[in-house]
Amino acid sequence: MFLAGCSNLTIYGNDNMTSKKYAEDHKIPFEYIANWDKATSGSDVTAPAVTDILVTYASVQGYYNQNMFIVPAQVKLAINVVFSEAVQGTTVPTLTIKFGDGQNIQLTEGTVGDSTITYIYTVKNTDKGVMTTVDYKGGNIKDAAGNAAKLSCPALQVEIMGKYPVYANGTATNPSNSGTNNGGTTSGSTNNAGSSSTGTTNGTSNNKGTSSAKDNTVFSGKLPQTGIGLGLLTSLIVACGLGIFSFLKARKYKDI
Repeated sequence: MFLAGCSNLTIYGNDNMTSKKYAEDHKIPFEYIANWDKATSGSDVTAPAVTDILVTYASVQGYYNQNMFIVPAQVKLAINVVFSEAVQGTTVPTLTIKFGDGQNIQLTEGTVGDSTITYIYTVKNTDKGVMTTVDYKGGNIKDAAGNAAKLSCPALQVEIMGKYPVYANGTATNPSNSGTNNGGTTSGSTNNAGSSSTGTTNGTSNNKGTSSAKDNTVFSGKLPQTGIGLGLLTSLIVACGLGIFSFLKARKYKDI
């Protein structure tokens, strides 16, 4: 918080001084004592500051899926830390990242180019979940006028795309690859206790009901004839009876 009537206040000091800590705690602009003469002479006293931390689109463009990027192991991610002006230095700051709830990963090697420092990270099989930034500190980066860079650690974004998350070793249905079966877990059991086909189905398959009986008997041969065939048989029997009766009667008359 600025002191009353001092909205343009700037505190000068050096590292590890109380004045620097006071300025940081109260969000008051801080400059190094070495810049004091520059301020009075009109020289550049504005320190370069971090504006963005971006995963380059070129390194993830082939892995876009449903408003996110899902990258497999061995993919090389290019991460640009962007400053407000051109920077230089012999030792780059350490960029700390992580995936999901995994361990912190420190990137200590970077390439300085104009207003960016580029770090390369190769995704490992053990990396799971969304990629985030944790910290950015150290190094001796400054601008051409010698103003030491003001380091900060903004949230990771994808170049051009913005706040699209980058996941490691996930799938479209389970980008975090947290170990659950994609689309949920499957529960239930099948109980085939001897008989099958009937019984209720409610989450689990319970085949303890009575089995559906099926008669597999095969008939062969011909059914007995009825109708005109039976009448013919009756007529033959009657005719034979009459014949025998006539024969016996004729024989009787002959004997007389």
